[in-house]
Amino acid sequence: MGASVDKACNCGRKAPVVDKALAPASEKQPLTDGEEAPPRKKEPEKQFYGGSAFGYYSEDPYKGATVGEAYHSSCREKCCNICCGLLCILSIAFITLCMVWPLTLDDATTTWGQYLDQPPAQAVNATVELLKRAEHIAINLTSSNVTIPPALDLVCSGGGMLSLYFLGIHQVLDYLQAFNRTHVYRMAGASGGADVAFRSALMSTPQKVAEQSLAFGFLQQEYEDKFANPLFALLSADHMWRHLGHWLLQNNTNLSRISGTAFTSVTVLKPWPTNVLVSSYTSSSQAYKAFTSTGSIFLAPDAIEKGEMDYDGKLAMDGGASDCEPHFKDGLREQLIVTLGGLDISNEDTLKWVSGMYDLEGAVALIQKGQDDFAAFLRGGQKTPTLEIVDERSDWTAFDCYGGAVSDTQMVIYQVSFCVLTVLGCIVSCCCCRCWWFRCCDVSPDYKHIDYSKY
Repeated sequence: MGASVDKACNCGRKAPVVDKALAPASEKQPLTDGEEAPPRKKEPEKQFYGGSAFGYYSEDPYKGATVGEAYHSSCREKCCNICCGLLCILSIAFITLCMVWPLTLDDATTTWGQYLDQPPAQAVNATVELLKRAEHIAINLTSSNVTIPPALDLVCSGGGMLSLYFLGIHQVLDYLQAFNRTHVYRMAGASGGADVAFRSALMSTPQKVAEQSLAFGFLQQEYEDKFANPLFALLSADHMWRHLGHWLLQNNTNLSRISGTAFTSVTVLKPWPTNVLVSSYTSSSQAYKAFTSTGSIFLAPDAIEKGEMDYDGKLAMDGGASDCEPHFKDGLREQLIVTLGGLDISNEDTLKWVSGMYDLEGAVALIQKGQDDFAAFLRGGQKTPTLEIVDERSDWTAFDCYGGAVSDTQMVIYQVSFCVLTVLGCIVSCCCCRCWWFRCCDVSPDYKHIDYSKY
């Protein structure tokens, strides 16, 4: 029955035309003599609908949406692409600047090395006047009825080159010590505060410390373009800081001067920020890493290029990030706390000093202010925004750069937030760059021919 129906149905019909090019291999008919092979039909090309941070669209992302919804979705995506592109470009530009900048400092670095060996006359002469001034203040304090603690430890907060204020205080104390009115046993600090404490203890001469600090201000006057703004100054200062560290440890090898005397605050990542107060220096390389780590960060161009990103095998950064004002806690004696964040200067000037941007004249003025404020503090006997004498009790917590105590709970929140924000920052940066890279030339469905006024 089936066969007869098939025969009937096929009667009078034309045989279907078979495309030999597309027929399965088993059904292809051999070509006769003189017959040309038919052209192959091209497979329809797949429509490209753009991409995302995680791949390409294989289907129209606007399928099923109304024209208005598709239009607004397309606009949002284009805005996202623009923002991601700008973020990616700015990130790449910043990284490129950071990596290239040290290569432009060869002449300035050479001059800085010469100034470390032989400071310029301007810095030497200014130092002589500052020390005379400090001696005069110390004589006046000694001859007047001023109470001076017979034994002191010193603590200076972080604050970049605002630490020159602390240097002025130390100069007066050095003369008071020479007059047997007091004795300074130990010094602690973070960042710039640790710098002054470290150099003062290692070189054992206030004159050399002041000459170096003033010479750096004079260097900036000679190479203004390298310190033209806070960003340039920060990158240049970090480079010179490391050069200074090498010079210090090559020319001063007696580490017993700083062991147990200079306490340097360093932040290490475990992976959360944790404070390490370095007081024992077993080698020049270890002392160098402590000195550079307290005022730098593992992402600094020189740190990456020279493999100086760590302290004790862990990524390290500015000591102020975990304890900006490291108090002594062993109860041995009183301690003078110098809080650089309490200085009464504008935010703009603070930014410049913190980034290491200053000149010789400004350095002299800040050192003089430290001398004068310390003398006034001893005469008044009252706490000031920058100066305070406290005990060394064991329950001192970490402090910020403005002298505020940081509780254990606040520290935990800070540590967790740091880790979370670091991870999120990495994810967002990577996704933005990848999204922009794949989609910067994306041609979204064309809706230009539609009248959007009705939506």
